Amino acid sequence: MDQKGFSLIELIMVIFIMGVASTIVAVQYSDSRNSKALYLGSKQIANDIRMTQNYTFSSLEDGGANPSGGYGIRFSENSNSYLIFADEDSDRARNADNSEDFQTINLPDGVKVISLEIDTVGADPVDVVFTSPYGEVYINGNNKNAGSFINLEIEIGNSSGTRVIKISTSRKIN
Repeated sequence: MDQKGFSLIELIMVIFIMGVASTIVAVQYSDSRNSKALYLGSKQIANDIRMTQNYTFSSLEDGGANPSGGYGIRFSENSNSYLIFADEDSDRARNADNSEDFQTINLPDGVKVISLEIDTVGADPVDVVFTSPYGEVYINGNNKNAGSFINLEIEIGNSSGTRVIKISTSRKIN
């Protein structure tokens, strides 16, 4: 007798293979999404640093007045956000009372600042301030260390890995 159709074993095997294939696709999609968020987060930080510098150059007004010390950006470890502040008292740092806060910026979902290093030494928090009128860069109140430029590394990460953004008091952003 000639039977037509599929046996139960064949159907189970096809369902098993489809399940394995869909699991692989779902995992790859999730990894791709996390990698994209990390890439976007690093580009966002670099662009916001440049935007903060441009605020200083353009003399953007904060509350009707140009901040005498320029604008700065503060990063903190284990945070999924950072903030831009107007250095109104020219102390090259953000005030503890939040009176100079200008804008809080959130990183993409799942991305956070992992570590901050100034010339390979850990620091938390870190203020990067651009002073008027020439946009000199101060990192935690200093712009030179023993005659050389100061370098800041901001490491961000999520479940797919990490990326490092580098800022120098020579005005270089990588």
